Amino acid sequence: MNLADQAGKTVRLRGTAGNAHAGAVLLRDGEPPVYVAGLSNWGAAAGLTVEVTGVVTIVPGPGNTDRHGLIGDVVQLREADWHPVR
Repeated sequence: MNLADQAGKTVRLRGTAGNAHAGAVLLRDGEPPVYVAGLSNWGAAAGLTVEVTGVVTIVPGPGNTDRHGLIGDVVQLREADWHPVR
């Protein structure tokens, strides 16, 4: 699924909870990380498989420069709700 095409829509994604310098991310095989707005880190859930539901937002990146490891546009989930997958 191309998340840029889903901007403004609510989606449910599954992946691994990861912590990045810029905040909590959802890691999916072969896909760029998805940031979870308002969540600075996953705490005890880091490394677990989680399911996150939220509104897709595309945040324009700083251009072609590498600032804090972010290059280009960033995909965020806002108003996110999440739970571990058992």
